[in-house]
Amino acid sequence: MSKKKKIKAITKKGVIEKPLSPDLGKQFLSFIEKFSPVQFNIIAILVIIVVGYLSYSNSLNGEMIFDDINIIQQNDRLHDLDNFKDINKWVSPNGRNFAMFSFAINYSIHENNVFGYHLFNLIIHLIYGCFVFLLARLILSISIFDNIPQRKYSGLMAFFIALICVLHPIQTQAVSYIVQRMASMAGMFYIMSLFFYGKGRLLHVKDGFDIRVILLYLFALFSVILGLLTKQIVITIPFVILLFELFFIRNKAGGIFKKYLVISFSMLFILSLIIIFGGFLPKETETITRSEYLFTQFRVIVKYIQLLLFPVNQALDYDLSLSGNLLEWKVIACLFIILVLIVAAFLLYKKKHLISFGIFWFFITLSVESSILPIRDVINEHRLYLPLFGFSLIFVSLIWDFFAIKRLYAVIGFFLVLNIIYGFTTYEQNKVWKSKLSLWLDNTSQKPHNARSHSNLGSTYITMRDFVKAEEAYEEAARLDPDYTEALFNLGNVKIDLIKYQEAILVFSQLVGVDTSNFKAYYGRGVAYSGIHEYEKALSDFTNAFSPNNIEHNITVYNKSGLAKLSLQKYDEAISDFNEALRLKPEYAEAYNNRGLVYLEKKEYNIAINDFTKAIEVRLEFFEAYNNRGNAYFRQQLYEYALADYQKALELNPNEITILKNIAIIHYYNKNYEQAIEFYSKILSFSPQSANVLNDRGITYYILKDYEKAYADLIQARQLGLKTNPDVFKFLENYINTKNQ
Repeated sequence: MSKKKKIKAITKKGVIEKPLSPDLGKQFLSFIEKFSPVQFNIIAILVIIVVGYLSYSNSLNGEMIFDDINIIQQNDRLHDLDNFKDINKWVSPNGRNFAMFSFAINYSIHENNVFGYHLFNLIIHLIYGCFVFLLARLILSISIFDNIPQRKYSGLMAFFIALICVLHPIQTQAVSYIVQRMASMAGMFYIMSLFFYGKGRLLHVKDGFDIRVILLYLFALFSVILGLLTKQIVITIPFVILLFELFFIRNKAGGIFKKYLVISFSMLFILSLIIIFGGFLPKETETITRSEYLFTQFRVIVKYIQLLLFPVNQALDYDLSLSGNLLEWKVIACLFIILVLIVAAFLLYKKKHLISFGIFWFFITLSVESSILPIRDVINEHRLYLPLFGFSLIFVSLIWDFFAIKRLYAVIGFFLVLNIIYGFTTYEQNKVWKSKLSLWLDNTSQKPHNARSHSNLGSTYITMRDFVKAEEAYEEAARLDPDYTEALFNLGNVKIDLIKYQEAILVFSQLVGVDTSNFKAYYGRGVAYSGIHEYEKALSDFTNAFSPNNIEHNITVYNKSGLAKLSLQKYDEAISDFNEALRLKPEYAEAYNNRGLVYLEKKEYNIAINDFTKAIEVRLEFFEAYNNRGNAYFRQQLYEYALADYQKALELNPNEITILKNIAIIHYYNKNYEQAIEFYSKILSFSPQSANVLNDRGITYYILKDYEKAYADLIQARQLGLKTNPDVFKFLENYINTKNQ
């Protein structure tokens, strides 16, 4: 009996059993071996596409969020394909023009329907996965791996490498976040370019320079160009191509092409020095120094490694603090880990090619966004889209090299289970990207101390008109970061919306204390002071609220200042403010309407009517202007014209109580008492505790000699604190008493 058959296992009950037989694994391998390489490739690619689609199938209707709004929805350039006809605008890679062009194509077909955008993103991701498989297959087919026994099933290795790249949950940000198509598309072109170059280079070495090689090199070049026009990270492709040369390309004697490598590396090295020391390095932000960014990236890179190994507590916004000193213990510890990995890459070059190549790939593809080029957001998951290929090479190679010789079926089972877990986790993670609300609720849950996440959650509640929850979110953001100006400003505005004017004043005063030059803080406090009728204080703040370069904001300030002066009966000064607003923005309907209100108070009715008419011409659905023009006609006793305007205003806003009351009054003056009662009753259905309306309806009933209803209304009005006409009430009281005797 062989040793293998003698192995036994003892269960918890003490019963001796045989271990799980590898027969199932052997059958699976026998099944795989029946296929030719081409057949296996086709099956593997189909499986990658199917499982990739299933894992992201619930992402296809996710809302546009965050940068999707300003880059796609609010970007007029993307709303007309003609804007991309000028070839000169395609030259600069900083414009990411090919990615923008793809968004423009989506917009021309779908406009703001998100399904098409998400489907496009998913197709890119699946193409990327297919080319990852082909590239890994190509690398593993190279002759330097021929004498390694565990490479017999290299197709399976390539398949699992590709599955990890497609199903790993860290990829969800690059795929489900529409605007991060820039990262996934650039990654797709990056992988494609290396595949085409590698395929062409191997043919070049084997068969010489022929038409097939030329076409493959052209495909590689075309992919690089499109990648550069998608995102700047593709600039590192020359280094990776040379890395590929160094690791995998051998001449017929089995040696590397030394002259080619030395010259190419030398040229790239000199070019890099010129860019670095010639002052050509870009900066996305001036608020972070190059050294701060570099030291912080040491910590970020280690965080990335943790996320790749254990993708838990993922977030859109990590809000990682900056490291300003190389001697911080966290920076030193992370730098040590990075140096160990880099040294390992050099030491493993000869014996563990794939692992060494994967380590170098990881750092090279991260180098643009994790080095000395400061970016406002120091950490983002989508930046791992390309580096994940290097991680997959390392991870699969390690497991395969150490366990596949004796436990190949177990290794295959492990990777199958792992990718099932990845696929399920990705599917669940996509639920987070379903909407702005789900995204920021998750982010605040994962990162409860992140002030910006709470602020963004508050902004999401604002769009939902849930001001109470928005207030809670902004208050938490301000608590976490008392100097967070954006959160304070939004909190003050929410308190105004909730008619908490005194609290709003305190918040805006806190904001002024943080930043005395914040003109929006003065504006907000001025609006809050107007809310409690302290107009002089409001005007003092409005004086400080003007911006040196924000014309649109200044127009709003003039408008609010004019309203405060109107309330103080400073009519000429109010007109001056509205005139200034109209000078800056001639088609400003609110300014015409508000200037009309001033003329209405000055009893210059014809001028007022002219202003209200201009407001309506600018904004056809401006119901307040119709109502105000109706008031001007009413004061001129032109009741027919007044009623026409009130009815138009009511058509535009059927539940506006002020308009309903004005129509009721018109009917009262026209002695259409039944119709007047109808409108008074409608108002009371919305606001049953309105004492004035109860009084007016009671008087109308009195005129119609419906004394019981009149008495009931006036009694209720008096109970609400209104002093009704004593003579009418006494008459009604006597009538009711007499009737009840």
